Amino acid sequence: MFADTEYHLKCVQPAILCTQAALKMDPLPRMFVQFSTAQVYEPHSKPAVESAKIKPWTVLARAHHAAEDRVMDAAEKGLTVCILRPATVYGPGDVNGLSPRLCVASTYQKTGETMKLLWTKELKTNTVHVVDVCRAVQHVCTYPRDSAMRIFNLADSGDTDQGKSNAIIESLFHIKTGFAGSIMSNLAKLNFKDVCQDANEGHYPVWMSLLRDSGISNSPLTTYISQELLYNNHLSVDGTAITSVGAGAGQPFAYTHPRITVELVREQLAYAINQGVFPRVSVDGL
Repeated sequence: MFADTEYHLKCVQPAILCTQAALKMDPLPRMFVQFSTAQVYEPHSKPAVESAKIKPWTVLARAHHAAEDRVMDAAEKGLTVCILRPATVYGPGDVNGLSPRLCVASTYQKTGETMKLLWTKELKTNTVHVVDVCRAVQHVCTYPRDSAMRIFNLADSGDTDQGKSNAIIESLFHIKTGFAGSIMSNLAKLNFKDVCQDANEGHYPVWMSLLRDSGISNSPLTTYISQELLYNNHLSVDGTAITSVGAGAGQPFAYTHPRITVELVREQLAYAINQGVFPRVSVDGL
């Protein structure tokens, strides 16, 4: 299904090659950790647990799920594996999680227009901080091998939605945000591809202008948001299962960043600006 595509090369093929190499090691690795995504679950406002119905709703998620299958094949051959399915990752170093929305917000600060998102403020966009993602990797590599759980969601308890994210963006960039609402968004679906293309093409020149004004010739960050991520699909994830692992050994996992905050997103922006990949726009507190 993914043969000769970028998704196969970046998601599925590495899973095949890396598990093959791991199975040749003597002794076998203590733990093989595979990153996937919570986008593999059927979209629903109710938080998805690890046993929830699988229905990947992005091309990337379908590729990740195919990679999961390859890893589980290796598990059948004796490799001890753990699959992590994070929600939207944010924090220092983030490129593809929250960052595109922040890049878009900077363009609206320059134009002075209202930043409007499709659908409503209730659309779930659950989050997890990058530090907790890294800590989760360390944790699953050291928890007792006899644990039966091999798949864990990663999501904080803040139940992030578009409304909460927009409130943070408004506070940091001093811009107005809003929502198209269900009626207008459903009308947009009649010509969704063109609507999304127009939005991406509208943001791009303003973003490039901001980069040039800051002397940035190249950046991994972008205002581009794929059409799939603009659908009316909830990313609602229950990330609590991992917190019970290791409890018997006296070292349970705990999220150090239980919810997304203005301070944490400001830290993310400061990191990107200091790295020279985000324009030096006006950000509250920086």
